[in-house]
Amino acid sequence: MVSSRRRFQVWQTNEGISIIFSAWKKTLNMAGELFKKDGISYGMIEGSLSLNQRLKVLKEFKSPNGPNILLMTLGTGAEGFVHTQWERSPALTQSGLL
Repeated sequence: MVSSRRRFQVWQTNEGISIIFSAWKKTLNMAGELFKKDGISYGMIEGSLSLNQRLKVLKEFKSPNGPNILLMTLGTGAEGFVHTQWERSPALTQSGLL
């Protein structure tokens, strides 16, 4: 399922895994604050993270006990980083979303 919002896009699988993309890091930070407030865990990948930091976030996201939400800037996602690292959800991969 893909839903467009004014400042971001949400991609969600039937397994309850969501990736929220935005061109604006500030929007993702605001979403993250709302998740924190409600006790919801999430991962975030954006341009200022090193490759090792990004890999750590993805490893946590892909783990069975990791967060089901990943926040990501469009620039980072557009670089193909997630596509080459994605293994957790065949549904997203097969749908062509990643």
